[in-house]
Amino acid sequence: MDSNRVDGHFMESVISDQLRKRGFVILEQNYRVGRLEIDIIAMEGDVLCFIEVKSRSTPFVMSELDSLVTHKQQNHLIWASNRYCQNLRKIKYKTVRFDYILVYVPDRVNPKKVTHIRNAFVPTI
Repeated sequence: MDSNRVDGHFMESVISDQLRKRGFVILEQNYRVGRLEIDIIAMEGDVLCFIEVKSRSTPFVMSELDSLVTHKQQNHLIWASNRYCQNLRKIKYKTVRFDYILVYVPDRVNPKKVTHIRNAFVPTI
């Protein structure tokens, strides 16, 4: 196991609470489609947000962002989000956004730095 890793599900709960305090409405946490998972699905106003949370005990370096969430992982996130949208019935939204939230947790419990990257990537055909 990578010594830089932090318990992902615990940190996703912490981040969901922080997002709620900032006005987000959390729709799903750890949404699964087969073997794929979306960490957090939320509404920010009329924007449907699919959020990937990355947490670890060492600081993030922005130049390594591409290796943190690979193109393959982005494609999985797009595919799972499409499936989620196909099953929506009551939720109205104007647009969809893919965000990353990077969490630096040196003690593996209390986030020291949280970086929210809105529109982290735009799906392409």
